Amino acid sequence: KVNSHLLELTSLKEKVQSQTDSFNHAQGKISNLEVHIRTLEDAVNKNNTRLASYESKLEFLLDLKRRHEGFSAGTRVLLEALQNGEVSRDGVLGVLSELIEPVKNFELTVELALGGNLEGVVVEEEQDAKRLMQFLKEKGAGVAKFFMLGIFDNSLPLLTGEDNEIRPISGFIKCDDRLKNLIGYLAGNCYLVKDIDTALGMCKDRNVRFITENKEIVELGLITTGYSAISADTSILTRESRIKELSEFISQAKRENIDIADKKIVFEKEREGLISSLRAQEDVFKAEAQKLLA
Repeated sequence: KVNSHLLELTSLKEKVQSQTDSFNHAQGKISNLEVHIRTLEDAVNKNNTRLASYESKLEFLLDLKRRHEGFSAGTRVLLEALQNGEVSRDGVLGVLSELIEPVKNFELTVELALGGNLEGVVVEEEQDAKRLMQFLKEKGAGVAKFFMLGIFDNSLPLLTGEDNEIRPISGFIKCDDRLKNLIGYLAGNCYLVKDIDTALGMCKDRNVRFITENKEIVELGLITTGYSAISADTSILTRESRIKELSEFISQAKRENIDIADKKIVFEKEREGLISSLRAQEDVFKAEAQKLLA
């Protein structure tokens, strides 16, 4: 009988060792899973901080856009009337700045080339412009500019240079085909060049303007500087680009949060499974020990 108990004790000792090894292995896996879970939680917190910052900046810029900040009083009144239905949108394509898309990082260059034309309202026909003009007169709202499609001819010959020494600004503007002649008419005499010296060497025609990479404007007998300091708050096209960029950042951050949440659920389920398995093994071990002691 003593030998029988010794054998049972030996067997129990082996089971204890096996259970201990299994327990330690599972505990190690649980610890690793908890590290992964904390890492994911930290990533979500960082993402949420970025999201809050992006959303705050986006709302600020959208508010500027809603109020048509940067446009003349007459244009603001007209755009608000078009938005709220006070004036019919029939025959109205919209304000030029919202109908074009500058190539990324060339927003300010395009804005300098188009200038005040960016707030021009693009319409189909002459009568559309007259109808809107009459509305502004009745309101006493001020100045607005209208572009009537179909009458613009992009026939200006382009200047040429070597090794991208001179590039037409119109090449940095994406737009619907219907607007291409208008864009050619408005920006066809504007070119991007490296610096002031390059511009001065080519500036022989009073009808041609050059914009340097440092955002100086060079015309015959005239140089204007300081535009490089313009911010997204005051630049209409840079603001539009920044709104699009922030919207994409927000969408990406939200997608990342969803992916992180899915991974966290997988890790948490695996952790709970391991904990349940350990508890079950512990119950079995206790039951066997009690049998032996009895």
